[in-house]
Amino acid sequence: MSQAGDIPIADFRQAGERAIDWIARYLSRPDDFPVLARVAPREIKAALPESAPEQGEPLDSMIDRVEEAVRRRTQRAEAPAPPPQLTEPAPSSE
Repeated sequence: MSQAGDIPIADFRQAGERAIDWIARYLSRPDDFPVLARVAPREIKAALPESAPEQGEPLDSMIDRVEEAVRRRTQRAEAPAPPPQLTEPAPSSE
């Protein structure tokens, strides 16, 4: 059998591998993400469509949408730059 539903097996496999790679990258960098959630309950779910589209769409589009919804709500904010030096070094007495 060469197809699962309307999706060619090769396309399904490629999208599945991409999804697994995304999850593996996410799990391999725990220090890049906050320990506590910075979102309200169901906020990520609310960022996604309520129902499936009337017309089919590429699996990559669906993965992109989920990835963006999660990324925008879980990444740490950039660390602030260190404060500038407030005093200049003392002049040498030479």
